[in-house]
Amino acid sequence: MAATCTVTATITDPSGASLLGNALVRFRLRNYTGFVPVVSGTSVLCETQIDAYPNPAGAISQILTCNTAISPINTFYTVEFWNQGRIVTSANYYFNANTSLNTASNINPAPAPAGPSSIIFENNSVLNSSQTLLNLTSTQFSITDLGNGQLDLEPLTSGGEGANVCSIPPFSAGTGSLASYSLALRIPASYVMAVGNSLQVGLSFYGIVGPNAVVSTAMVAATPPNPAVGIGTFDYQTNWSYGPVGITWPAGSFTQTSQTYLSNPAAITVDANHDYYIIVTLSAACTAGIPYISNNSGAGAAWYSMSGYMLGAPTASTNASAIIGGMSGSGIFGIQQVVVG
Repeated sequence: MAATCTVTATITDPSGASLLGNALVRFRLRNYTGFVPVVSGTSVLCETQIDAYPNPAGAISQILTCNTAISPINTFYTVEFWNQGRIVTSANYYFNANTSLNTASNINPAPAPAGPSSIIFENNSVLNSSQTLLNLTSTQFSITDLGNGQLDLEPLTSGGEGANVCSIPPFSAGTGSLASYSLALRIPASYVMAVGNSLQVGLSFYGIVGPNAVVSTAMVAATPPNPAVGIGTFDYQTNWSYGPVGITWPAGSFTQTSQTYLSNPAAITVDANHDYYIIVTLSAACTAGIPYISNNSGAGAAWYSMSGYMLGAPTASTNASAIIGGMSGSGIFGIQQVVVG
């Protein structure tokens, strides 16, 4: 937001002749009654009036402090046109960008002055562009009004309270390229924390992103529940109960490094009676790094039941056998969140 602007005008008499000599345009700051007008963190406006005189062509040019840069709010300028020692006419204006009075519209009626208890909205000591509305929004933080003017900001690391389909440890082990591979995440039924009619998958890239982060296909599907690692037999049930359902990401995803991008909601029943398999296949053109955690980085042996990757896309879309056979048990890659959509 600019602190100053330039106001121009051409002043003439009714015949169109330029006014010269004893002519001027006077700018008077108004509507600060009860306050000292300041440019926050920069200066105090101890003089609130300035005159501009025409050049031989009748043109004036005057630099002014923008009204949006001035505290208190609701200030404006009265512009007075003088000739031969008398005021001819005047009008009120907001000046917040370079303006030609030859075409500018004046404000009528003039705005009310700021009240003695008015709130001044600033961002890092600079006046916000709007002094009548302050609406805090964020896709990265939850904002809770604690009352008495106190706000609590918390990172949205879990996709929202109660939205986690499954808890996944934060990435800590590094990055690697898995171009032409599929990332495989199995969520056992016993790990399901939230239920619903759709889910979203949060995928993260490290290193070079943008056009270098390329997802070929992605899907989610469910099977009947299977045993966890080290418990029971491993005669897996691989026939799909639900899905496969395609997963897509909104346009503009994966433009920033180390940021988790949630997919569009994929319509699939999420319950605690099925295992869920999430597969994200990376194109051979994908050169962005994929973050991962090792099963030894505090997650324990149970995470072996969730991790995996395979070369290429799943070969059998009618069941989970290719996915189970491709689970490597060496880490969890790329997928950082699975939440109810």
